Amino acid sequence: MTIFALSLATLSGSNIALTRLYARSPKGKRVYGAVPRNRRANITLLASLSLLGMGEAFLLEGSADTAVFELYILPLPPSDYECCDMVTVRLNPYSQAQYETNRYSVPVKHARRTVTLKAYPFTIEIFDESLLLASHPRCYEREQDVFDPLHYLPLIETKPASFDYVKPLKRWRKDWPTCYHQMLRLLRESWPDGKGVQEFVRVLMLHERFPAIQMEQAIERAISYGCVHLDGVLYCLHELAKEALPSEPEEPKPLDLTSRPDLDAIGNQPVDLSRYEKLLKLRW
Repeated sequence: MTIFALSLATLSGSNIALTRLYARSPKGKRVYGAVPRNRRANITLLASLSLLGMGEAFLLEGSADTAVFELYILPLPPSDYECCDMVTVRLNPYSQAQYETNRYSVPVKHARRTVTLKAYPFTIEIFDESLLLASHPRCYEREQDVFDPLHYLPLIETKPASFDYVKPLKRWRKDWPTCYHQMLRLLRESWPDGKGVQEFVRVLMLHERFPAIQMEQAIERAISYGCVHLDGVLYCLHELAKEALPSEPEEPKPLDLTSRPDLDAIGNQPVDLSRYEKLLKLRW
């Protein structure tokens, strides 16, 4: 251990109701002041000092005992401290977790479960033990519903008649590209009994695996091919993935062994099968 690793920890206490010993006033005027007589809290300050400078300071209301001092000198935890408000909440029947006055959606298969909600300054994360269920931008307004429409697609697939009335989808449809509306119309014309809507919902579920830009390109290509269904969109996604792959590398050139003619014949000599015949005649 070097001297630079040594650190001196000390503590001191004071009362925040202390007043000045002296006061000033205009010449010939009396000074008036009030003394609270130590009626406020006592504050203990713990700090450390080393050759590298002053360390962390810790303020404590009241006096410090052995437990507090040991807590101060303990090393920092190995993992980063999560600067968030962590609460345990129970999902409502609409598969939402409420924090403060706002409600955040969770995949419907986890409805009516108790989950852990972590509220960061800009995001809300919802966990089922260690499994991350949902992540949303934090809303600072009041009485708002923050939805991820992908959370409700499995339920809409079983109830296609609700497609036009579900609140999360209504918001999402406003931002859909034209090709989405075109595919939905074509599927409804092909399967007017609700199967077309179910097929379109299965296409929307692909957003969980593929980015939105790639999905838009695949749907446009599927419509141009005339394969307006889930398999057609999957085929176009695989096509786009192949096109995005880099071109095949050139075959490596053979090693130049002109300077080592003794190695040039290795690997190119003819196979001598008589050697295998000798092995068969041996007795082990």
